[in-house]
Amino acid sequence: MRAVFVDANPALRAIAEAVGPRATPSLEVTYGHAGVRPEAIPELLAGAPIAVIDHTALPMAIARRCTGLAHVVFLGTGARSYMDPEALAAIGIAVHIIKGYGDTAVAECAIGLLFAAARGFAAMDRAMRQGAWLRTEGTQLGGKTLGLIGYGGIAAEVARLANGIGMRVVAWNRTPRVAPGVEFVSIERLLCESDAVSLHLLLDDATRGFLSSERIATMKRGVLLVNTARGALVDEDALVATLRSGQIGHAGLDVFAVEPLPSGHVLTTLANVTLSAHSGFRTPEANTRLVEAAFAHCARILAAAGGRPG
Repeated sequence: MRAVFVDANPALRAIAEAVGPRATPSLEVTYGHAGVRPEAIPELLAGAPIAVIDHTALPMAIARRCTGLAHVVFLGTGARSYMDPEALAAIGIAVHIIKGYGDTAVAECAIGLLFAAARGFAAMDRAMRQGAWLRTEGTQLGGKTLGLIGYGGIAAEVARLANGIGMRVVAWNRTPRVAPGVEFVSIERLLCESDAVSLHLLLDDATRGFLSSERIATMKRGVLLVNTARGALVDEDALVATLRSGQIGHAGLDVFAVEPLPSGHVLTTLANVTLSAHSGFRTPEANTRLVEAAFAHCARILAAAGGRPG
């Protein structure tokens, strides 16, 4: 059977070339490159039944041209931001996602953005590079309340790290949860009590725009906001307006409604925003676990197919 790693960047390709032959010796793997355009995917696949996709869109019009494609192994959990899994399933293409590979990496990114938001490091860095001596008034996080919206593996790691620096951690989840060091509360209570809020929800129809202008209005004035989940969880117009008004004191953002973030986007013009290019999960450790999990999916696909060539 043949698979194509559609948009392999050099780091992921190096890991895949090391891991693949051991994990799936009967699988022939060929490689595209990072930055490949969706319209190039049908020719790149050339009838292969398995596509491994990092973060490239697969519109339905393109998928219908991919003769023989039966499986998409998406490197992460956010496939819905790049394709429509239900619509693909309806034309016989199964989408496989990978969970848990980067919980620690993303949690550390969230905490890093929280510190950056609290202490104004990005603003001081920019000013000092221009010859100014900017000393910002920071927020001490010890003793403050961190609210986690959504509570899965990443949020659990964030809670562990936040507890370690002396923060009180509260959380809201769509289904009941219990965890040491975390107080589970209503979303209304979380928003009004938290000094900082970190988003950890999956994106679906129910959570799109979850952090609305109405909900932001109930938060503490000057609240710190961190988003390492999905950009579309937040009403972007409301985010910009409340950053300008000071209702949100600072936002640390690793994800955006449109990615890559367009040049000149309004978020790049606001001093009280720290930006990161959706890189929270990009560490060697997380990359290795990600690629290993992708080949584990491929091995299961091979086993289900009885090893038949494709």
